[in-house]
Amino acid sequence: MIRVGRVLRRVVLGAVLAALVVGGVLLVARPRLVGRIPLPRLTFDAGGYVGSQLIGIVNSHLKPEFAFGSIEYDAPGTVRLSGVSLTAPDGTRIVDVERMTVTLAETPRPDRPIKIARIAIADGVVRMVGDGRGGLVGFSDMRESGGRGGEIDEAFRLSSVLVLERVELDEISIEYRASAETEPLRLDHVASTMDVRSGRTPGWHEIAFASGRGPGLELNVDGRVNLDTFDTEIDSLRASIDAGPDTTDTLPGPLASLLKSQEVGGRLVVTGRAALNVRRPLDGTATVTVSGEDLHAAYGDYQIPVASLRIASAFAEGVLTVEPFEADLLHGSLRARGTIDVTAAGWPAKGSCAFEGIDLREALRRLSADEPPKLAGILDGHVDASTLLESARASLTGSGEASVKEGRLVILPGLTQLSRLINRTGLVDEGEPDHRGTALFTLGPTGMTITESEVVTSTIAARGTGTVGFDRSIDLRVNAGPMEKLQSLLGKVGDLLGQVTDRLVKYTIKGTIDDPVVGVAPLGFD
Repeated sequence: MIRVGRVLRRVVLGAVLAALVVGGVLLVARPRLVGRIPLPRLTFDAGGYVGSQLIGIVNSHLKPEFAFGSIEYDAPGTVRLSGVSLTAPDGTRIVDVERMTVTLAETPRPDRPIKIARIAIADGVVRMVGDGRGGLVGFSDMRESGGRGGEIDEAFRLSSVLVLERVELDEISIEYRASAETEPLRLDHVASTMDVRSGRTPGWHEIAFASGRGPGLELNVDGRVNLDTFDTEIDSLRASIDAGPDTTDTLPGPLASLLKSQEVGGRLVVTGRAALNVRRPLDGTATVTVSGEDLHAAYGDYQIPVASLRIASAFAEGVLTVEPFEADLLHGSLRARGTIDVTAAGWPAKGSCAFEGIDLREALRRLSADEPPKLAGILDGHVDASTLLESARASLTGSGEASVKEGRLVILPGLTQLSRLINRTGLVDEGEPDHRGTALFTLGPTGMTITESEVVTSTIAARGTGTVGFDRSIDLRVNAGPMEKLQSLLGKVGDLLGQVTDRLVKYTIKGTIDDPVVGVAPLGFD
C-alpha cells in the first residue's frame, strides 16, 4: 500500500516537474527562440530568467534527462514543444509526448515566483517499469536529499520559484511492465486535470486531481502538499470502476478480451485519506475502504460470484491492518482480518479467514444438464497463517480445518480411481448429493500437510493423511473400504469410522492433482 502510494505521488510530482523543466531546458538551450519579451517596463531577459530558474529546479529535484524535437515561443508567455521525451538514468525511455504547451499566468519578474496558469500535455505515452525494489524506473529517482550538493538552494525551492494552477492531460497512454522483460499492459485515451491553489501558509498548495472516463473509470483526489517539506495531506480519495460492457469495450484490445473471457464484471469503489511525508511515508497514517457489489470473475471451469464486498484498512506506526474483510459469495460468507508490519525485518504478516455456508456448486462455471456436477456441497472452515512477505513461501506457517456436507466430491484427486479400485463399478453418483468430508491441515513452505481427514460417499469411506504441494504434487496414505461392507459392520457410518480403521485396506495416492496414481500399499506400507 505504502510503496504504491509513494510511487503514485512521485509520478504526479515528477510529471509536473518534467513539464516545467522541459520548458526551461528548451528556453535556455535555444536562446534565439526566446530573446527579450518586448513588453512595456520589461527591462530584463525574461526568457533567460525563466529558463535558468527551471534548470535550477531540475538540477535540484530530478535525475531523468530531457530531449525534444522542436520548440515554438510566443510572447509574452506561451511555449509550445513537440517530440518531448524523458529518459531514466538507466536509459529507459519513460515518457514520450507529442505536444506540450506551457502558459504563464503573468509576465515573469525576478522578484516574484514564476506563475504558470496551465500546462497542457497531449498525445503521449508514459511507461511504468518495475525496478525490482517496489518502485518504478525513473519515477522513483527524485533526489531525496535535494540538489546535487545536498540541500536545496532557497532560490530553487518549489514554493519560492513556482506557483502552478492547472495541469491537463489529454489522449495519454499508460504502459505498465512488472519488469523490463515482461510484456506491457497498455491503457489508452487517458485524460485528467489537476488544479493547484496556493495555501494559506508558505509552501502549502491545494491540489484537486481528476482522471479517467466517467462513469466507468474515475479517480478523484483532493488534498494539499507542502512543496518545501513534501508533507502531504489527502483529504479525499475516490476511485471507482464499473467493469460492465461500456467500460470493457473502451479498454485496449488484449485487456478487453481477457476481461471478457474471464467474465469479469461488477462495480468497485475505493475511498480513503492519508497524512504523510513523501520522503518518510512509513511515518504517516492512512485509511482506505474498498466496497463492491455484483462482482464476478471466472477462470477455467470455475467462477467466483460475489454479491457484496467490504474491506477496511488502516496504516499507522508502520503497521497495515485489514479489518474487516467481508464478502458475501457463493451463497455463503467469508470473513477475514490481517496485519503487515512494514517496518520490521522481512515484513511479517499474519491473518485469519473463516468461511461459512459456501455453496461449492455455484463455483462451477458451466453445468451440464446430462450429468451431475463434479463438485457440490456446503463448505465451512477456517485458516490461520503467518509469513514474512519478503520470503512468503519459505516462511509460511499456519493451520486450518474444513468440512463439506451434502456434497458431491468427484473432484478430489484420486477419489474416483480409488472408488473404481475398491468397487470395480466406480463412483456411483445417483440421487441427491450425499458425500461428506472433513479435514485438518497445516501449512508450510512446500504446501499443505493433511493431519486428519475423512471422506464418505455412497460407495466408499476413507480416512487419509499426507501432503498436497504448491507444485500440485500429492502424496497421500489412505485407509479405505466399500461402504456396503462398512455399513454391515457398523450400521450407519459416521463418527465410528475410526473404530474400524484397521479393517480397511491401505492405499497410496501419488503423482499430481491433475494426474493422480492410486495403488495398494504392500503389507499396509509404501
